[in-house]
Amino acid sequence: AVWFALHNQLIRFDGRRFFVEEETSKSMGYKVAVDGEGQLWIGSGNVLRRWGTSGGERVDVGVSAAIRKLQVDRSGRLWVSTMSAGAFCLDGDDFRQFSQAEGMPRDAVNAVFEDREGLIWFATYGGGPVSFDPHGVRPATLNEPGKRRAERFVEDSTGKIWLRGNRNPDGDNWFGFIADGGLQIVEEWPSGGPISVLDVDAEGQVLVGDTRQLRRLCDGRLDTVDLGT
Repeated sequence: AVWFALHNQLIRFDGRRFFVEEETSKSMGYKVAVDGEGQLWIGSGNVLRRWGTSGGERVDVGVSAAIRKLQVDRSGRLWVSTMSAGAFCLDGDDFRQFSQAEGMPRDAVNAVFEDREGLIWFATYGGGPVSFDPHGVRPATLNEPGKRRAERFVEDSTGKIWLRGNRNPDGDNWFGFIADGGLQIVEEWPSGGPISVLDVDAEGQVLVGDTRQLRRLCDGRLDTVDLGT
């Protein structure tokens, strides 16, 4: 089955039909992820559940915090990003917490990303990008001190890590990359709308866009992508 996490509905597609499995009125909506063992995880509000044939079994991660995102790394481990308790990694049967107590600059985490070298990156709201390796948590040097609200990571064909700012209308409308341990801003987004897209295409080239346009980064230029509309 294919699962879709909407703002207020959890939907399952069996290949022929769509089924609404649950609905919620909670403001954070649903999040879904499948770990390396094929286990489906559901997050809504501050509740994490292990989904089975008879519905969801609630799983205690040790704290109560609104779930921002569920993701799975290259080894199949589940990561839970929260709005006020940092991030949690399910390694075996136990959750490990990454928060200010472990060196994180903020406890609001928007996303987690693992690069091709196995380095874990956290996009924090208020503390910018943060990396983790066996030596500990390391905030990236903020060459642009105002760019602290990171939201999404991608990795291009060369292994360079890109990220964008928070996409709220009053957020940081920028995108950039990590180089020499620091955040390098490419440029302020030229459109008036907040950046809502940061991804890579099949060739590993960076795509960035908003509700009005999509651009591809080529040799340092932002070329407009013809969407055929």
